[in-house]
Formats: sequence, structure tokens, C-alpha cells
Amino acid sequence: MTTYFYDGDDDDPNSTSLRDALETVSVVTEMLSVEAPKGLLSKIADVLALTLMTTNEADYVEFGTTCSHVGITLWSAYEHTSTTEASPDLANVLEEFSSYVDTVYDEISTANANTDSDTSIAGVSLEVITSYKKEFESFIEKIRREAKIKSNLKISATSFAQERKRRSPKLPVLQGQPLPSIPEHIYGRDTLVEKTVESVLTMRHLGLSGPSGIGKTSVARMMVHHEAIADHFGARRHFIPFDDLHSSQIILPTFLHRVTEVIGLKTTQTNRLNLLCAYLRLGPTLLVFDGVDRLLQLPAGRQITLTFARLAYIPTVTIFLTTRHAALTESPFHMIPVGPLSSESARQIFSETSKMDVSPVVGRLLAAVEFHPSTIALLGHAARLNKWSPEQLLSAFIQHRDALMGVIYDLIPLDIAIEMLLASPFMKERGDGLVKLCRVLAAFPCGIKIAKSNKLLPSVLNLDAVIDALCQQSLAYTHEGFIRLPRSIGDYISRQYNVGPDFYADPVIADIRTHYYDLLVKHGRAGPGSPAHRRGEWIITEDLIVELLLTIDLLAPGTSDHCKKFAHYFILHLLWHHPRPTSLRVVFTLLPDPSPGERRDVAKHIFERFLAHKFPCIQAMIELSYLTGEDGVELSLEIYRLTALINHPGLAFKTVTMQLARAYITAGNYTAAEDLLAEATEMAHHSSDEVDVAWFNLRLGYLMVLTGDREGLGLMSSAQTTLEKWDDLRRACAAATLQGDSMLYVGDAAAARWHYEDERRLSRAMGQHRRLSCLLGLGDAMALDGRPEDANGIFEDIYAQAVKEQDWERCARVRAMQASISTSMGRFTIAKQQIRQAVKLLYLARETLSQLSFEWLHYIAGKNEMYAKRYGAAKELFMMSQDDCQATGNLSTEALATRALGEIACLEGDIEVAKIHFTEVRSVCVKAGISEERLNICHPTYLLKDDFDGWVRFKNDHL
Repeated sequence: MTTYFYDGDDDDPNSTSLRDALETVSVVTEMLSVEAPKGLLSKIADVLALTLMTTNEADYVEFGTTCSHVGITLWSAYEHTSTTEASPDLANVLEEFSSYVDTVYDEISTANANTDSDTSIAGVSLEVITSYKKEFESFIEKIRREAKIKSNLKISATSFAQERKRRSPKLPVLQGQPLPSIPEHIYGRDTLVEKTVESVLTMRHLGLSGPSGIGKTSVARMMVHHEAIADHFGARRHFIPFDDLHSSQIILPTFLHRVTEVIGLKTTQTNRLNLLCAYLRLGPTLLVFDGVDRLLQLPAGRQITLTFARLAYIPTVTIFLTTRHAALTESPFHMIPVGPLSSESARQIFSETSKMDVSPVVGRLLAAVEFHPSTIALLGHAARLNKWSPEQLLSAFIQHRDALMGVIYDLIPLDIAIEMLLASPFMKERGDGLVKLCRVLAAFPCGIKIAKSNKLLPSVLNLDAVIDALCQQSLAYTHEGFIRLPRSIGDYISRQYNVGPDFYADPVIADIRTHYYDLLVKHGRAGPGSPAHRRGEWIITEDLIVELLLTIDLLAPGTSDHCKKFAHYFILHLLWHHPRPTSLRVVFTLLPDPSPGERRDVAKHIFERFLAHKFPCIQAMIELSYLTGEDGVELSLEIYRLTALINHPGLAFKTVTMQLARAYITAGNYTAAEDLLAEATEMAHHSSDEVDVAWFNLRLGYLMVLTGDREGLGLMSSAQTTLEKWDDLRRACAAATLQGDSMLYVGDAAAARWHYEDERRLSRAMGQHRRLSCLLGLGDAMALDGRPEDANGIFEDIYAQAVKEQDWERCARVRAMQASISTSMGRFTIAKQQIRQAVKLLYLARETLSQLSFEWLHYIAGKNEMYAKRYGAAKELFMMSQDDCQATGNLSTEALATRALGEIACLEGDIEVAKIHFTEVRSVCVKAGISEERLNICHPTYLLKDDFDGWVRFKNDHL
């Protein structure tokens, strides 16, 4: 299953050419109304889809071009021709051509059967492929002759190009962050780099271990740029650093965000880990994690370790780590120790940085620092910038070593070198601002923006000169407009200079705090669309330093309400400008609850404080969670708990209850959601709010249908009547849509169409366009009604409009739905290609607010393989869907995937295994609070053919 979702690299010209040919043939197929050429082109599309899964794609490129010429020729022949107008001779040509295409497909499929099913298809020689191409060209000439096509192929292709562009425009390519540059100088590590490259290509999961500053990162950077690595992994090489994050900012969601951000995967509602795993299955991928040891020492370390284990399990993934300590215990990582330099290499580094010859005195010094590369580089710069002789350099080193001995626990040469540099004449000339700046940079690993440095640190004199001095001495470096400390130096400064509770009250830190909090107030009050709001985009690059300031201040004793206000503005900035998970959600769970007082005025004061600060922060994080793929249940539970604690009429408890129900529905916990919806409805009854009662009943009725209870249909119908009576047309539209969706679930296509048409009536009454979900539902209804061509026509129109609007999530949904239709039509290869397109499109989606998810896509893919009787592939895909469901808590889809595994076991004659799967299905249904009848769902996406009756026999005790 290593290549199921892989159809060539986006930047591979051979893959691109074949995909273009397939797209051309597919577009012509959709445009033509005559059945004979449509059927022929469908078969050719199946052949092209097979070629995209071969190891010799380059051999098929010219053949692919010829296939596209077939499509253009048939478009020219039938563009204005009906079935009755086509000549009998042309029909005979198409029939003969169709028979030959069957032969070609069978031969390529046979080649597939004769190779390992888990690897790419291979086996058809270039000579045979060339014969296919010549035969296709012969049929093109016959079609042109019988159809009396006078224009040449080039003119026809030009005429067709515009239509194809409208129907199937080019999609953007996933853009990840560039790899770090190759180190300018790396001495004595050539052999290690070659050994590392060889190990990466043969061992899959490995890493480098060694002390800080030994050169692990430099070797990793050399390795990732090596020609052999580039040839093997292509563009799927990703270097993932964490040195700009403070330990308090690393939790599992921020860890996953950093990984997906480097790769270029967008923020989606789907679980980030599922998104990442799906991407990694597309092809051979190298993930380089730099500085893993600090991740595993955190409170979230256990979760991150388990995440590494899941990534390592994917057969297409190679993981490379750099760490100061031992490897992960949950995965078989082979660790390569990085030791000191050789004497000769150490001399080279010192000579290069100091610009002096290496005397015996220096040789003794290099041995004293244990040939540690970073220490040697610092000493070399110190000698050059201070114009020290070898003897002076050695004397300064010994002096600082003796002074620090017994003062610093576990003293190492690098510590001595850092202290020696900070006290050197070259640095002393810059004044005390140098140490101030070092302390700030150590406190904020993300660094400070150089362009803002004078505003942030007004008390540091000659700041530009100080920054320049730090960089000359290699105590700091610049990166994308920020100045930072290397991790090894930052760790030392933090341990020795930034200790004690008073550090963050230092005036230097206060200046930074004032600057950013003023910005939060200035732009946090601005409404979206205003100039002040747009100027809040500074948060995109400076969010880490603000988040860290807020973490420090919120957890400090006696946290002020003003700080909570700043936190609220910060979360709004993320929501508006830079949706990403924030570690502040952990901070807010640690803050104390407001305590209701006995006196009325005290209770009122507590309520006002709560409403003004903590409540809005958590509510904003819930809104943010909808865009960042995080589980909103935990946050919604916190709001629910706090609202009950305050018990104040100013808080709409029924709305909070509805919000928690929504979170549970998203997570697939229907039992809890149903109880909460019933509770919210009861509260609306008590407050005599007829509209809210109807709205809550609508959601409750829909949930009942999802759980297999048809009585929910009556609740929904009554709710729509009430909503229309009170002229709430917006919610009435939603009611019509949900009723249409419900009818799809119970298998009544005609009723579903009626409700979707009712939604059109209501939309027109409001002067609005139709809801997208209704158009998609109409397509599903036609598919359920046995009209796949009509369904595809609707879907293609939606797809074209979605591409125009760059709504990639909608594009992905359309392709997934079309894949389900292709499966039901027996076009398994095309369905596989459409699923792959859906996966790629989902990577481009920034905000996925629907139920589109990878557990769903993997289920559709498994169903396709199941129908094609490729049971081994189907089982693996259904198990992938199970894994995804368990990560998101989607119990409903997990039950469907488990049922499918039981059906396959029945087909393979393994009844005992089938019973185990079906028993687990029952357990999941009870846990989710759904009826077993839910598994007989009639929605075309999930529906299994009557042939798969193992579950029914199991329920009736006939298995």
C-alpha cells in the first residue's frame, strides 16, 4: 500500500504530461452526449490512469499525448453530432477501437498482476508501448476519414484548449518551506556525511546523537542536500526545526502544526495527524527533525513520542533525527554517534576563524576543549577580533575555566568559551547592552525583529553595533529579518543569566511587553476590514514572542485582568490573520476559576470579570479550533462548566449547551450530543422561545436520523414549518437542506430532491444563491437514483466554479463524490485517480468547515478496492480509516470501516475473523450511541451492495 495515493511527483514532467492527457480525455468524456465515443474515452481514461502507476512513466509520455489526440478528434467529430447523425462506418470504427483498448488495458493489468502489489506497476516494454501508440494513431486517421474532419489536429487542439481550461483549469502546486542552505564550511565530517547518506537510503529511521554544538545540524543539512538523497526523495525532503520555540510553546497540536507548516499543508478542520499521514503515503518522503531531545522532555513528550511511532509505521516515510540523547524507544531508530573532530580538522576550523597559524600552544588548547567544533570556532573568532596571540588566548581560557570551576555545575568547554567571549575586550567595548541583548534572545528563542529592535529595546545603547558584534563573534545569527542565538548558546544564557522570578520584571523585558501589548490593544479593537485591522497582520511573523509573553504573564502570581484582555486580542489576531494552534489553551486551563460570593454585589463583580476576560478568551479559542483541526470538545466543556459555575442569567446557557453538542457531533459522540440537544431544547421551552425550540429540534431530529431513528424526520419537518412561520428564512433554508440530506441517508432520492428544490424556493425568497450543500445533495440524489451521468454533470459544474473561486475543499469533496460514483459504475481505476485528486486538493484547502476528512476518503478508497476484489488493498485502507477515526473520535465512520473489514473476512471465508469485526461494530455503535441500523445507510458514498450481506447474517445469527 506504499503507493496507493501516489501518481507521480507534481514537479515530474512525465507525470504532469500523463495527468494532462488523462484530464483532456476526461473533459471530452463529460462534454460529449453520444454514448459510443463516451464509452471509448472512458476506457482510454482507465488505461491512462494505469500508466500513472508505473515505474516507467517516461515510456508512456508519447502514448499519453496520442490518447489526448484521440479525445480531441472525437470532440471534433461529435461536438455537433447526435447519435442518429453518426455514420454506421464511424460506429464500426469506434467498436473496433474499443475492443483494442480493452486488449491494451488487459495487458497493462496483467503486468500489474505479475509484480508486487505494494510497488508501482512495471513490465510493459517500450517496444510494446510504441505499438500501442501507432495503433491509436491509425484509429485516429480512420475516425477523421469517416467523420470527414477537415481541420488539422493542431487547429482542433487550439479550439478545444479554451473549453478544457474552463472545465478543468490548472491547480496550484503545494508549496512548502525551502530547505535550509548548505553549510558554507564543514570540516572533518565528509566521511560521516557519506555514512549518514548511505544509512538514510538503507535503514529508513535513524539519527545523529551527540553533545550540543558538536555539528549534528550541519551534518543533517549536508545530508539533506546530497545528490543521492535528492535523487531518491526529490522535492519530498523536509527539514523541521524547533529551535525558535520555547518549551512552553510545544504541545502536540503546535508540534503537528510546525510539521505541516514546513511541508506546506494548509490549516484544515481534519485532524492534523491524519492529514500528515495521508500526505506521507503519497510517495517516498524524508522528514528531518532537528533537536528532538527537547521535545521529548516536555509534558507533551509522551504524546509526541507516540506520534513519531505512528509516522515511522508508514512505509513511505524515512525519519531522521538529531538529538543530544538516546533514540526513541517506541520505534526502531538506528543512532549514529557524532564525536569530536580529528586534530587536523580542529586545526582547520581554528585557522579559518582566527586567520592565524596553529602553534603548539593552540594545539594544547584544542585538545583541552576536546576538539569540540563550536567551541573552537568561538575561540578562533575571539582570537581574531581581540587580536590575541595564542598565549593570550590560552591564558584567557584558563583564567575563565578556573573562575567557573565549582560555580557552574557540569562545566563544559563551550560554557567557558561563551563566558570568555562575553568578557573579552572586543565585547566590553559595546557596553552592558550586549549581555542585555543576549538575555532577551535567550528568553525569546524566536528572536526579535531587527527592523524593530530599537523600538523594542530603547534602553540598549548602540544596538546596531551590539547586534553586529554578536554576529561577528558567532554568538548570534540572523534569519529572515530576526536575530537569534544558536540553541547551545541560548540554553547556557538561560541557565546562568535568566534565573529567578525577577527576570521577566526587568525593564528590558518590560519595554518589549509594552510595545506588543500596545499593538494588541490598538488592533484588537478594530473590526475586520478596517485599516487598523489590516495593520494587525504583523502578528503573522511576531506571534511567537507575543504568545510567550502572555504565557509568562498569565501564569505569574496575581495575574491581572488586563493580561487576559491582551490574551483575548491575541487569539482574535490569530483567528483573523494566522490560524494556528496556540499553547495558551493549556495556560487557560491552569488559571483559577472565578468564585461566586455570597453577597450579591460580589457575585456581580465576579460575573463581570469572568464575562470580560476568561470567557471571551476560551470562546475565541473554540472559534480558532474550528480552523485549526483541533478537538473543540475540551474547550466547549470548559465553557459549559464555567457557565454552570457562574449560573448568571446574562450567560445564554442554552447556547453554550448547543455549542458543546456541536463539538460532540463533530467528534462522533452522538450519545452525549443527543442528551445535550434535548437539554438545550428543554431550556428553550422554559424560556418560551419558539424559534430556538424549532432550531434545536431541527438539529436533534437530524442527529436522530444519523443514529438510525427515523422519528427525527418528523421533528425536522415541524421545525421548518415553525421557522418559516416566524420568517427565519436563513434557518429554514438550513432545515430544507438537512431534510434533503436525511432523505439520502434513508434512501429516498425523490424526497431528497424535493427538499433540495424547496431550499431553492427559500433561497430565492431571500434573494440569495443556492446553498452549495444542496447542489452537492442533488448530485448525490441522482447517483442514488441510478443517474450517474446526470450526477457527474452537476459535480463538474460545481468543480469548475470552485476552482474559479479557489475553494479547494469544495473541489476535493466533488472529486471524492465522483469517485464513489465511478466505483458504483465499475470504473475502479478512474475512481482511484479521483480519490488521489481529492487527497491532493484537500492539502490545498485552508479552511475545511465540512465533514470532509481523511477517514472518509480512506473509506471511499477501501470501498473502491473492495468492489474491485482487491481485498488486500481494501483491508489496509479500511484499517487506515479506522486509525484516522480513532485519532479524531469519529465513531460513526469507524463502525462503517469495521463492518467493511468483516464483510471482506466473509468473502475470504474467515468467518471467525468476521465475527470478531462484527462484534467490534456492535461495541462501537453502543459507544457512539447509534443504532445498528445506521450501518444500512443508503447514502451513495457509504452504501455497500446487497452482495455484502455478512453483517445482516451476523445480526440474524446466520453467520
